[in-house]
Amino acid sequence: MVSGVQIFHSTDLVNWQLGAQLDMRGDPDSCGVWAPSLSRADGTFWLVDADVKRFDGAFKDAHNHIVTCGAVGGWSDPVQINSRGFDPSLFHDEDRRKWFLNGRWNHCGAGMGLNPRA
Repeated sequence: MVSGVQIFHSTDLVNWQLGAQLDMRGDPDSCGVWAPSLSRADGTFWLVDADVKRFDGAFKDAHNHIVTCGAVGGWSDPVQINSRGFDPSLFHDEDRRKWFLNGRWNHCGAGMGLNPRA
């Protein structure tokens, strides 16, 4: 599993190896990796995902990770970017900068901050 998503690597298309693994022990049912996003830019594959550890309360603040893989070679170990938000993605800018994007959950009660009353 590469950051919780099973991605295999092969140099000859006959022998395959599983990439680095994200520790998902203790993730409840219906949790784990949500909304993985795979992209390719600058000769590198980029995979971002959210590892949801709980399904109650503020569960939308998940651990967000990035792993990379060049044209030849295995996947990197998962790098935790933040634990705030969910459904991450990368934007690859024309100047080769990478922008990490993810949704944020409004934890304010109804009628507070930017959370209007229903």
